[in-house]
Amino acid sequence: MSGTGKGFWSGCAPLAHWFLLAAGAGLINTGGFLACRRFVSHVTGFATMHGIGLAEGNWADAASMASVPLYFLLGCMFAAWVADRRIQKGLNPLYVLPLAVIAALLAFVAVAGGRGVFGEFGHYDLKANHLLLAILCLACGIQNAVVSTATGLILRSTHLTGTTTDLGTGLVRCLWMPRNSPERRLERRFNAMRAGQIAAFILGASIGAYVFPHWHYLAFALPAGLALVSAVIIWLRHR
Repeated sequence: MSGTGKGFWSGCAPLAHWFLLAAGAGLINTGGFLACRRFVSHVTGFATMHGIGLAEGNWADAASMASVPLYFLLGCMFAAWVADRRIQKGLNPLYVLPLAVIAALLAFVAVAGGRGVFGEFGHYDLKANHLLLAILCLACGIQNAVVSTATGLILRSTHLTGTTTDLGTGLVRCLWMPRNSPERRLERRFNAMRAGQIAAFILGASIGAYVFPHWHYLAFALPAGLALVSAVIIWLRHR
C-alpha cells in the first residue's frame, strides 16, 4: 500500500463521508444532465459531444465541449496541490479545504441558477450553460482527486467505470487467493468499499432524478450540503 493508502487507513476511516461524496456525485451528474442535457461528473461524455459537434459542423459547440474538461483537470490539480503534494512532502493532506471549495461552488450554482444566470433549467444553451458546465466539472475534478488520493486510488468518486473495473478484478482475486490469507481479507474490504461507492453513486443519481425536476437549480444545494458535511466530519476527526 502506498503512502496515500496508509494515510487513508489511519486518518480517514470510517468511510461514511466518502460514500456521502459518491452520492453527491450522483446528484451532480443527474442535475447536470437534467439542467442542460450534459453529463458532468466525468470527461467521457464531453469527448463524445466534441466529436459529434465536429461531425455536424457545429464548431462553437465542439470547442465548448473540448474546453469544459479542462476545468475537471484544473480541479484535479488543485486537489493534488493541497493533498497529494503534501503527502509526498511528509505533511498532513488538507482534505477539508477542497471539500469546502466544492460546497461553495455548488452553493453558488444553486443560488445563481435560481436567479437565472444559467438560463432555463432543462434546456441547453451554449452561452448560458458553458459556465454551469465549467463549475460543475471543476467541482467534480476536485472531488475525484481528493477521494482518489485519500483512498490510495482504491475509489474514484465521481464516475463508476474505474471502480467497476477494479471491483471485477478484485472479485476474481478473491477467488484464487488463499481463503484465510491477510491479502484476501484486505481485498474483500476493498471490494466492499468499491461496491459501497457504486451503490452510493446510484442512490444519489436516483434521488437527483426526483428532486431536480421539482427544485431545478436549487437542488444543487443537496450535494453542496453533502460536501460540507464530509468536510466537517474530517475536520472533527483531525482537530
